[in-house]
Amino acid sequence: MKVTEKYEICYPNPLNLKVGEKIQLFKKDIPEKWKGWNWCKDSTGNEGWISETYFKREHDDKAEIVKNHTAQEISVNENDKVELVFEDFGWAWCKKVNGEEGWLPTEILRDM
Repeated sequence: MKVTEKYEICYPNPLNLKVGEKIQLFKKDIPEKWKGWNWCKDSTGNEGWISETYFKREHDDKAEIVKNHTAQEISVNENDKVELVFEDFGWAWCKKVNGEEGWLPTEILRDM
């Protein structure tokens, strides 16, 4: 994939959640194109975005992690090349040429 515009990491202290961990969910406005992502807080107080594919809701505001998740993003420049590993609600897990991996919004990625 080719990157069409520069993207900088927004959250330098990303969530790193393991199966079985409990999280607290919060209502937060999100663009329609990213519906499926939820704002949460882990047991250490760290906050960030998580896709609903990674947790099972126990109550309106409580959930359990069912698949390991990191909210790690990567910074890229226009015209960088990345490997798309998978997509999830408007975001893509990508791998850079140098091996660095993380999330990027799909709207800045194009087939080469």
